Amino acid sequence: MPVRVYLPLVGAPLDILVMPGSAVVSAAEPEEERLLVDYEGSTRAENIITFADRCHHAADRHRSFYPTVARAFVPVAQLIPVGSYDPEMGEITLDGDEERVRLAAWLGLDDDALDRELSTEGSLRHKMRREVQALKARGDLVRARWLARHYHLDDVV
Repeated sequence: MPVRVYLPLVGAPLDILVMPGSAVVSAAEPEEERLLVDYEGSTRAENIITFADRCHHAADRHRSFYPTVARAFVPVAQLIPVGSYDPEMGEITLDGDEERVRLAAWLGLDDDALDRELSTEGSLRHKMRREVQALKARGDLVRARWLARHYHLDDVV
């Protein structure tokens, strides 16, 4: 199930707490005044290469409620929603052009460099899933089915 991706409002306590470029996610839609979020700011781990990788790790902790100090209960007014992260595909879908500009600024990137950050690179399972999806999209169903079985991704085809 996808999780929402947020940026902290500039100057808000979360903005001061997390490293610039951190991923901030929550599975809940803001119904109350506060929202439980998990965040990941690591840029040095071998398996955390892109912003989507940071979203993946924060989302995994969030969904499993794994004990962490990288969790906060934040006023909704201090969060800026920018998109959704799909943990099955390892991809971020942004809500629109304005959110794209905001995320690029948060990451310190120009617009052209942002696309590379929207897919996981540190997860082999996501790479395999995308490879099977690409074969399927090209109409090469025989090869897609073989790879899906080989990779144990029977739910993809």
